[in-house]
Amino acid sequence: MARSAFTLAALASAAVPGLEVDHAGQVADPDYDAAVLGGADGRAWLVRVPRTRSADTRLRAELARLRRQGWAQDKGEMVLSIHAFAAPVFDTRSEMVAALSVPFLAGTDPDRMEDIRLATIATARALTTAIPGPVAR
Repeated sequence: MARSAFTLAALASAAVPGLEVDHAGQVADPDYDAAVLGGADGRAWLVRVPRTRSADTRLRAELARLRRQGWAQDKGEMVLSIHAFAAPVFDTRSEMVAALSVPFLAGTDPDRMEDIRLATIATARALTTAIPGPVAR
């Protein structure tokens, strides 16, 4: 049985301290129960829960790859015409405390995309270096 957007919002609210969801919309995906959540703070969250063992295996492999790689690419998953690169920002305990996302339009020249990717990674690293201590939660 598919989980509703409201069920996924409840799961996300339980998993993410301080997350207050003010709206949720179902996302059609054959392999995942998925929803886009709007937080009271204006942030958007994509929640995906695998429906099958093979989808779970693929999701776990994707997360492991992203951790090794140190950056992620959105190829229009939320809005087809908007792509983005993102990189994590860490505090002095090496805990991820934020992420930097730099969006650009689909169809951007590949050389320019590489410039954006490298700048995203460098800026996230600079932010990591600039954090003076542990970030309180």
